[in-house]
Amino acid sequence: HIMAALLQSNMEQDPQVFVSFREKIVAAMRRYHPFIVQLSAVNGKLHQGGPSRGFSVVDRDGSKLVADHMTSIDQWQYWGMLLCASAHVSDARPSPGSISRDHSRARSEVNIERDQLDTSRDMFRYFSPFMDSDHSAFRDVAVICISTLPPYAYSYLLEDLSILSSRQIYDEPRGKASTVPLIGRARRQERFQTAVARIYYMTAHYLQSQRSS
Repeated sequence: HIMAALLQSNMEQDPQVFVSFREKIVAAMRRYHPFIVQLSAVNGKLHQGGPSRGFSVVDRDGSKLVADHMTSIDQWQYWGMLLCASAHVSDARPSPGSISRDHSRARSEVNIERDQLDTSRDMFRYFSPFMDSDHSAFRDVAVICISTLPPYAYSYLLEDLSILSSRQIYDEPRGKASTVPLIGRARRQERFQTAVARIYYMTAHYLQSQRSS
């Protein structure tokens, strides 16, 4: 948390100093991405074509696997916090469909290779799918990292959260299958809403620095 705060402070003064530093972290995040997606089970299945890199988390012991790899998850969170804290702000307005598609399942290896993870909205799109994970460790990481986005990106964060929340209420993709019990869908919806509420709570102090209501 201290490192993230220092990054935010120095990025405002001389952002070019940290360009190389961020590139190294982005490269590490890309290497971790396939492993993290499978471990989180956020897409509900293995990558198409069978097991990726010899690792399967479609397993009865999914929770045990997560517990066994908490060190790796913690490292991923640390990198994510640093990237979020040092993200640039983009004025580009996302379409509701783009955020919906990004949240419907974890981003693929192709997408993560293409995206630069430079802006606050890049980071939001990267972490928001993990708010739908069945494992609390990944939901916690998503909440903490998104809450670490710079204060000057707060208006965009509120907009993105609003689009994501409204889409989640009216179109829950993993609940469309008739084989999924209603209580399971309700539980996922409740967990997702709790994650959104936590982000609002953890970033509420940013309202004091906003120029407009």
